[in-house]
This record gives sequence, C-alpha cells and structure tokens, in this order.
Amino acid sequence: WLKQQLVLQAAGFHGHLMEISSFLKKANNSWLSPTGTGERGWEEVPYWLKGYLGCAILTQDPKMLAEAKIWIEGAIGSQQPDGWFGPGKGRTGVATDLKGRDDLWPNMVMLFCLQEWFEHTGDARVPDLMTKYFRYIDALPEDKLLLGYWPSMRGGDQLYSILWLYNRTGEKWLLELAHKTHRRTARWDTVTDTPRKQLPNWHNVNIAQAF
Repeated sequence: WLKQQLVLQAAGFHGHLMEISSFLKKANNSWLSPTGTGERGWEEVPYWLKGYLGCAILTQDPKMLAEAKIWIEGAIGSQQPDGWFGPGKGRTGVATDLKGRDDLWPNMVMLFCLQEWFEHTGDARVPDLMTKYFRYIDALPEDKLLLGYWPSMRGGDQLYSILWLYNRTGEKWLLELAHKTHRRTARWDTVTDTPRKQLPNWHNVNIAQAF
C-alpha cells in the first residue's frame, strides 16, 4: 500500500512540480549557482527536494534520482571557501525581511536533503560540506546567529543536523555549537500547560518543527 502511494505521488503533482513551478526553473536559479547568486533562493527548492529525493530513493525511480542529483550537486558545488553554501548574496523570501546570509532557515532544509543523500549514497562530500559550513556558523558572534523570525523559531532543525554530524564525526566542538544553537532558538522546551500566551508561537508548522 505504501509503495503504491509513493508511486502515485511520483506520477502526480509532486513528481512533476519542476515542470510547472517558477521556483524550480533551473535558469538563473541561485540553488544551482556555484556562487550562490541568482533568483529563487529561499525555502521553496529545498522544501520540494526533501520530499522528492525521499520518494525517488524509496521508489528507485531513475528519472527522479537523476533530477534530484542535479539539485544536490548544485548545493554541494555552491560551497564557498569560508564554508558557506547555497544562496547568499541577495537571498530573500516573501515571508522574511532578512537578506543574504543572515537568513539561515533555507539552509536548514537543504541540510536535511544532503543528509538523506549521504545515507543513500555514502557521498563523503556531505559530511565535509557540513563540517565546513558549521565552522562558518560557529565563527558567527552569538548575537548574529539565527537572526529573524523563521530561523529562531526553527533553530531545532539546525540543532538536529549538528547532532547528526557529531554522531558521525565525533568532533567535540559541534556539541558547543549545538548548545549555542539551542540558546538562540525560541524556547519551546520551557512550555508547560500554562495559558496559550506562554507558547513562543502558534504557527502550526513552527510547532511541528519544534517537536
């Protein structure tokens, strides 16, 4: 039953979104740029890829795997000498006032895609990219980390990826970066059955991300 649902998904809207979505146009797409410049550089590409790649792996659809690999290669190939990867200069989204590298949220989603790619292929470039990227993050002053609404609400996603990498490399500095990330994330861990106003935010996706 589950396999059939995935086959239907692949044959339907999700499997063909790149044919109709402006966000997934490859021309001048900043997620495919070696310098992280261009257009359409916010959450939409990695959000789609996260599910698309998983579906491709589980169905072993060669066409979907080839399509997913284009975007994975784009993300890996975008890493800069200082460790940053993905869209940087000019990055913005319709739901945020943050610009450029201050907005860490879209990278959190792409990190999930890269982790899934590694677990499927063993591609050693993934932990290497993540190590360099987290070194970049670690060098940021704490008051410059997870700026803005979306990054702070969903910093738990970054925390997950830091611990994912630590569990594979054992590098101790990642644990301090995990604590630093936790300190800068909305405090979902202090919520009790007190009145509604005590919850950091009631956006349903933020609550799911927090869990």
